[in-house]
Amino acid sequence: GEGVELLLPSVIVAGILMTIVSALKLSRFITLLPSPVMIGFCNGLAIVIGVAQIHPFKDSETHEWKSGSELVWMLVICITSMLIMEFMPKIPLKIFKIVPSSLIAIIVAVVIEFAIVRNTGSRTNTIRDTSEFTMDTAFPIPFFVKTDAFNYDTSKIFEGENLQKIFVQGLLLCCVGTIESLMTSEVVESFLKTPSDGNRTVLAMGVGVPCDVAVSRWVILARA
Repeated sequence: GEGVELLLPSVIVAGILMTIVSALKLSRFITLLPSPVMIGFCNGLAIVIGVAQIHPFKDSETHEWKSGSELVWMLVICITSMLIMEFMPKIPLKIFKIVPSSLIAIIVAVVIEFAIVRNTGSRTNTIRDTSEFTMDTAFPIPFFVKTDAFNYDTSKIFEGENLQKIFVQGLLLCCVGTIESLMTSEVVESFLKTPSDGNRTVLAMGVGVPCDVAVSRWVILARA
C-alpha cells in the first residue's frame, strides 16, 4: 500500500534509537511511572487484545456478524482452545509440562475443523481463506528487493521531506515500543517476583526490530 516505502525504513530507525536508549541505560526511568498508570496500561492492553479477537466473527465483505452453523462451530473451536490452554497445564503429567498447551490447542482446532466440521457440510475460515499465499508471497523477502508481487518505489526514501517523516515515525515507534515493553516487563516482574534487565530488553528489541524489516512485507500481506 501507499506509504509502506517510508514505514519500513522508519522501523529500522526505531531499532537504532532503541539501541541508543539501551546504551544510555534510560530504561531505569520506567520506575518513575506510578501504579495507576501500570493498572491502566494492563486494562487497556487487555481491551485491545480482546477486541482484536472479535473481527473473525464478522464477515470480511459485509462486516455483519456471522450466524448459523459457522458461528456455532467457531465458538466451539474457540471455547475448546481456551479450555485446553487454561486447564491442560494443570494436569499432573510430565508431557503436559513439556508440550505447550497452545500447540495442543492448535492441533485440536485443526482436527475439529477438518475431521468434524468439514464432514458435517459446514466450515470456518482458515488462514488460507483470509490471505492465500503464493510462491511470490509465501517467503519473507526484504522490502527493497523487487519481485513480481511487490515493487516498492524506494527512491522516495531519500527525498528531504520523507527523510523527516521517517525520523519522526521512527522516534514515535521507538517511544511506544520501548515504553510498552518496559511496562510489560514491570508487570511480569511483579507477578513472578523475579528481577528483569530493562536495558537488555530494549537492546534485544533494538537489534531484532531492524531484522524484522526482512519479513515485514510478509506480515503486511498477512494482515491485508
